[in-house]
Amino acid sequence: MRDKAHYRSPADLHVHSYFSDGIRSPREIVELAREAGLSAIAISDHDSVSAVALAADAASEAGIEIVPAVELSAEVDSVEVHMLAYFIDPSDGSLLCSLERLRNERVERFHEMVGRLKKMGITVDPDEVIHLAGYDSIGRLHLADYLCRKGYVSSIGQAFARYLGEDSPAYISAPSLSYPDTIALIHNTGGVAVLAHPGVKDCNEVIPRLVRAGLDGIEAFHPKHDHVISNFYSSIASKHGLLVTGGSDAHGRGNNNARIGSVTVPYSCVTALLERAKRYRRAR
Repeated sequence: MRDKAHYRSPADLHVHSYFSDGIRSPREIVELAREAGLSAIAISDHDSVSAVALAADAASEAGIEIVPAVELSAEVDSVEVHMLAYFIDPSDGSLLCSLERLRNERVERFHEMVGRLKKMGITVDPDEVIHLAGYDSIGRLHLADYLCRKGYVSSIGQAFARYLGEDSPAYISAPSLSYPDTIALIHNTGGVAVLAHPGVKDCNEVIPRLVRAGLDGIEAFHPKHDHVISNFYSSIASKHGLLVTGGSDAHGRGNNNARIGSVTVPYSCVTALLERAKRYRRAR
């Protein structure tokens, strides 16, 4: 008899809410996931798990599974990578302390970027941007949105291209932990460590080091990965015995502007992540 997971509708394992740099509430995300016919979603906000419990309350009514998740930045020498942590314990004290510290460092980073913009003749009201951000984790997208609203740029994409993208004059990398510490933090809270959108971050050369440090999976399917790139990372995952995940990375705005459910993976991916997470939970 075939596994019941075979018959489940697909999952979107990378979505952002307004607790980081998305524009939607957890309830709105759940409703859009229901409309898209998804069986499960992971709200993987940057440095915040505040959306998880709220999403779970809404999801129980909609019949959708919430995969507890968070997105973290990690550093491998001078290379910044993003790590998706799945099936973490969102109430874990050490995780919450680490996330609070990272969010505080994000505020410091934001003020440094505002200072750089000021030197270029661009005046930013920090309080107004913080008000626009509204919730837990402030990031470049909030600043890009402000620049667009004030007419300094014509689009959020242009804000990144001119000022905030990597190698742009106001860019400052996100607060991060070392990659071994990031993976250890994820595992210690019972979670699974997955490398996010590697085709976007151009981090192929560091993947073997991440694998040696305990990486569990690769996000092969992403709006900015075409079929060739997705197949390439799926083959790397197979080579190293890693899980394969994917998702829309939907924010509701920005360069991506992807819809929730526009990139999905089979529900069997959720099952595989949970089985891997059980190993770390038993070791806690």
